[in-house]
Formats: sequence, structure tokens, C-alpha cells
Amino acid sequence: MKRTLKQLLYGFFYLVILLAVVLGAYLLFFQKSSSCFDNIKNQEEVGIDCGGSCIECDLKNVKELIIQPANIFDNGNRTSTILVVVLNPNKTLGIGTLPYTIKLLNFEDQEIYSVNRRAFSYPNQNKLLIEAGIDVEAINIKQVLITLDYNRASWSKISPPPAQLADVATRALGRHIEITGRVINDNDYSLNQVAVVAIFSNKLGIKAATSKTVIGEVKPFSFKAFQIVIPVKEEILSQINLEEAFIALEAKR
Repeated sequence: MKRTLKQLLYGFFYLVILLAVVLGAYLLFFQKSSSCFDNIKNQEEVGIDCGGSCIECDLKNVKELIIQPANIFDNGNRTSTILVVVLNPNKTLGIGTLPYTIKLLNFEDQEIYSVNRRAFSYPNQNKLLIEAGIDVEAINIKQVLITLDYNRASWSKISPPPAQLADVATRALGRHIEITGRVINDNDYSLNQVAVVAIFSNKLGIKAATSKTVIGEVKPFSFKAFQIVIPVKEEILSQINLEEAFIALEAKR
């Protein structure tokens, strides 16, 4: 009986050693170590494979900008203007420099206009891409193509600098709309990229005319005057309420 018990104890001891060896080999050669790419929330990560020592969760889960259908405006002087609204659905991330391309196609799907531009996009805001005074009649434009070049852009936590518009006035001048005012920079730093955009709608609330002016740099504790002149067809101008214009300032340090 004692011999049998002794054999059982030895057998159990050897079994424990064997299991330890097998477990050690598994942990050494087969079990994956924690990483930022194991699809598991570990190593003090805030989310799955993000936060902590891994990439920030906002960057890992960044959403692309949403391009809205383009508005095409007939300026009435054999030129046209394009307005495209680009939505940034990210709450904390924007793009400081975003290269993009605008292409226009005619009804034979031929390219009749192309231009490369740069813009910036702040978190959770709409960016207005306006291409004004294009030497193409609106009636000849079938499609507007917008291409955003993410390969030459980077996401970061940016926010619009404080700036304001003052003394804004609108009036009709013949077949044009004139917008004037001032951009005020009360900061102790320069605003290096400043533009003012204006959008007018008709009595039904449909966008009817738009344009922008690029002001350039506004130095610290100073202001710059601006003027926007928008050509508009006479029959469209009569339907526009000049007092309900959307006029916005776009500024970047």
C-alpha cells in the first residue's frame, strides 16, 4: 500500500514538472506578447490598441472628411463659381494643410478645368471650398470632382485662433453684390492665412451666390479692411435678401 502511494506521489510530481515544462514552452514560443496590434485592450490601453503606450485613440479612429455635393453658380458674365462644403466629423482632430484638386467635366466627360489648391480644416467644422470666377459657363459643367490629398496632409489637434469681423456691410451695385468690412486680430501673434467668405440665398433658402476674398496676413493687434464683389444675374439678384447673408471668417496662425 505504501509502495503504491509512493508511486502515485512520484507520478504526480513528474506530472507537475511535465506540465510546467509544457506551459513554459507555450509561453515562450507560442503565446503572443502584448502589443499595439493584437486587437486586445491590454498594457494600459484606453481603447483596443490605442492610448497608453500606443497611438492616440483619436488618431487610430480618425474619420475622413465628408465632401458634400457641389453647388454651381452662374455669375451671368460667362463665368461660374463653385462651392463645395467639406465636413470634418472628428471632434478633436483637424488638418493644418490639406492639398486638394478641383476638376470640372463637361457633358462629354471631358476635363474643362482643373486647379490645385490648399486648405485647412478645423475639428467638427464645415470647410467651404470656393472657386470663384471660373472662365467656364455654368451650363457647360456636368460634374465637379474634388480630390483630397491625404498623403500630403497630417491630422493634429488644432483649433481656430480668435479673430472677428467688424463693420460688415452689404449692398447691391448694379449686377453685383458688394460686401465690405474689417478683420480684427487682437492676438499677440500674426494670423498668416485669412479669408472672408460670403454666401447669399434666395427667398426659398436656396444658395444663389457666393465668393470669397483672401486677405493674407493680419499682424498682431491690428486690422485689415476687405471687400468682396460678387457678379450675379439680374433675375437672381432680385430674389436675394442681402440682410440675411452668411459671412464667415477663416483664419489660421
